Amino acid sequence: MLDDTNQAAEETTVRTVLRKVTQTLHRQTETVWTPSGRFVSEESYHKFLSALLSAHKEVGLAAAIARGDDEEAEEESRRIEALTADLQLDSPVCAPVPGIEMTPDYAWGVSYVLNGSALGASILLKGDALAPHWPRRYLTLGHQYARSGRLKNFFERLNTEAERSPAVERGATDTFSILFKAAPKRARVDA
Repeated sequence: MLDDTNQAAEETTVRTVLRKVTQTLHRQTETVWTPSGRFVSEESYHKFLSALLSAHKEVGLAAAIARGDDEEAEEESRRIEALTADLQLDSPVCAPVPGIEMTPDYAWGVSYVLNGSALGASILLKGDALAPHWPRRYLTLGHQYARSGRLKNFFERLNTEAERSPAVERGATDTFSILFKAAPKRARVDA
């Protein structure tokens, strides 16, 4: 009986609900960027990093600020710096996406996707998705975030502090959509 109670509680956590709601879009986003588990070219990898940079600049930092999470805002700044270095760009200007009302609930959904991508970073670094000479500051930072326990802490806070609401789900799906729509059009058609 206790196992049934624990399973029922797990099935209703915010993280579990978000995982179910975003499952298809998550899979499509992974497939469009890394068909067969790897990037098709260095150009494709750079476009992927550019899409991540846009997401972190446009919604990631704003989400951390909307939730009043100074530590995560600092982490978002480090991610933006790492992506800027990987892409060999000048310092980026962060500009929120017009028309998005960054409420705390919406922000939890955004942060679920962008913080959760640390798991994806670990997978990409462990596999053969990248050529040895490709830049990997951002992926390394994500891997360190996941292994340090900070990702686990984020997921625990997500489950205890976030409300299950349409805004949380919309924040997550909109963030995956930013990444999916940034993929080359031909890749999206084939996905």
